[in-house]
Amino acid sequence: MIIAALLAAAVAGGAASPATGQDSAPAMTSSRQAATPVALPKPKDKIICHYIPEPGSRLGGSKTCMTQTEWDRARQDAHDATQDLQTRGATTSVPQ
Repeated sequence: MIIAALLAAAVAGGAASPATGQDSAPAMTSSRQAATPVALPKPKDKIICHYIPEPGSRLGGSKTCMTQTEWDRARQDAHDATQDLQTRGATTSVPQ
């Protein structure tokens, strides 16, 4: 959003060119100027924050912020680890 606002301000401002001293913005030839497409963030690029409580503590915890894609990946990784543990079982090596 900030980038889009800065881009719009730069296009509308039309700063003078230091080499020629002339305005670098093109002159408007019609009453309606073509709109510049602005890249909006994708829904999966939006930052989402979750509060993650610390087990065994009523006061502890942390705020974790990631994109939706990263949350989806973390959820899939946790699912895969749980599935693997349930399928193979918890095996440990016993020293002899």
